Amino acid sequence: MEPYRIERYDKIILHTLGLMFLVDIIVLILAMIKANTIIYFLGEVAFMTVWPMIVIYSFVIMAINRFDISNRPLGIAVRAVGIIVYFCFVLLMSSYYYKMYSDIPNIVKSNYCTIKGNPNKVSIEGGRIRTWNFEINGVGFDIETFLYKDKIIRSQSYKVRYLPNSKYIIEIIKE
Repeated sequence: MEPYRIERYDKIILHTLGLMFLVDIIVLILAMIKANTIIYFLGEVAFMTVWPMIVIYSFVIMAINRFDISNRPLGIAVRAVGIIVYFCFVLLMSSYYYKMYSDIPNIVKSNYCTIKGNPNKVSIEGGRIRTWNFEINGVGFDIETFLYKDKIIRSQSYKVRYLPNSKYIIEIIKE
């Protein structure tokens, strides 16, 4: 059996993606420790961008090696198809993350929406990582409990700052 070959530039790409993935994991952990919603949002967007790229590019490299097409025009075509599949997967198939991508300019410009009121339909879901789910004036929200540690109470009035497209919470203030 012939040994598995990876071209030099493919190794560089995979190592770069792996490094980006590790840095992103560190950013997510830091955001959890600091309970910073903006850092967590950016880390989550980066995570959902990088890991599918690693998986799809790995499959592309496996296909190139399996059919021994590394130095042919077909190898370039297989890489191009992999890139197209990646964009279809990340940008088009996942509408929630598409909304998060469209909120990146809002984060940069600090363009947040604000809503005030008492929450209804309050619930908490999950196992080890738990999420608060609630609704204020017909707008549904969810936030992880490590980002907002206080209990959300129906009788309490809240002011919620959030991103307009994804409804991602930036800040919750008790009034």
